[in-house]
Amino acid sequence: YTQKHAGRCAVTNDWAIAIEEATGKNVDEFFDQWVYGGGHPEFKIGFSYDAERKLATLRVTQTQKSDELTAIFKLPVRVAMTRLATSDAPRLREEQTLQIEEGEHRFHIPLDFEPDFITFDVGNWILKRLDVSDLPESMLTNQLQHDSDAAGRIHAAREVGKRGPRRAVEALASTLSSDAPWFVQAETAKALGAVTNEAALNALLENRDTGHPKARRAIAKALGEFRNESKAADALIAILKEG
Repeated sequence: YTQKHAGRCAVTNDWAIAIEEATGKNVDEFFDQWVYGGGHPEFKIGFSYDAERKLATLRVTQTQKSDELTAIFKLPVRVAMTRLATSDAPRLREEQTLQIEEGEHRFHIPLDFEPDFITFDVGNWILKRLDVSDLPESMLTNQLQHDSDAAGRIHAAREVGKRGPRRAVEALASTLSSDAPWFVQAETAKALGAVTNEAALNALLENRDTGHPKARRAIAKALGEFRNESKAADALIAILKEG
């Protein structure tokens, strides 16, 4: 492509043609969606498991407003279903690639175990918004604490923070004090700041010296949400004084 068009103008279609010549694959649909079209997919997912039939059901709905510019997206998505290890059984993980083609899908997946959490879009390859509000709290807290996929943990943290009960705050606090990547810790701190109860405040105070500076910055910002708490103010003043 660079040799063919060196020293002269090229347009987007020239790039599409170069890809097709190099790979033998037609990319018209991809370019129509992601280059010439507008918007991005907004997914809402739900999940259930039938133990008797050993059948998992994943519901996927595209909730973005569809119009002449923004279409219903067609794309593959990788989904992983994980059961955590116990004293009697090892950790199990089943991963599949599902093809999204319509505004709403129900995927029925044979599965020999009931998963403790699911990861939608493994590796976070798709530019999207993801709504996991229909997933049970137990799946979200398990994902927050145990998913190897950082983006999956972030989506779980955002939803857990909205719910705010004691067990959810405990899961957020545990993640904040763990060796999770700094961006997971930062999103967890933000979620705790949205809860604004005493347990959330204590979790932030206990971890304000956590290792990565960007995580510490997020913790300080979350402490600023506790506007009527002298302990939060004292911690922020101490941060300023310590430099």
